[in-house]
Amino acid sequence: MKEIERLKSALSECDAVLIGAGSGLSTAAGLTYSGERFEKYFFDFAEAFGIRDMYLGGFYPFPDEETLWAWWARHIYFNRYINPPKKVYEALLSVGANTPGIIKYPFWQMTARNPNATYACLNFGEAVAPQEIAGHSICINGDIGEVLGELV
Repeated sequence: MKEIERLKSALSECDAVLIGAGSGLSTAAGLTYSGERFEKYFFDFAEAFGIRDMYLGGFYPFPDEETLWAWWARHIYFNRYINPPKKVYEALLSVGANTPGIIKYPFWQMTARNPNATYACLNFGEAVAPQEIAGHSICINGDIGEVLGELV
């Protein structure tokens, strides 16, 4: 893929890499918040409270502090201290659509102000850059784990 080659070149020639990462990176590493992983580790919360995934469970009005902290202790344990199924965290490049104001917009602004900057976005189905920085952008629509595998 031409864009991967452009990214390889940009990374090999740069002085520094500034990384912004959203929740898609966790998903690419296999740290999904629903499905089999949720059913395996949070089945009791699903049965008792009808919670469908870890994200929504974070907003659930649990009946008492003990249950609330039981939820969060388990959530933190399985999402922080257990190794992810895939090794994506060795290199980081991604920003999801839910984080534009926090990460994407500042990156776009920095790229627009610095003529030597290159904005790279790796995101499955949502790799975009504003027209104003299109000439300084590399957008790759794909699974970040697969793309990173091609980069190394």
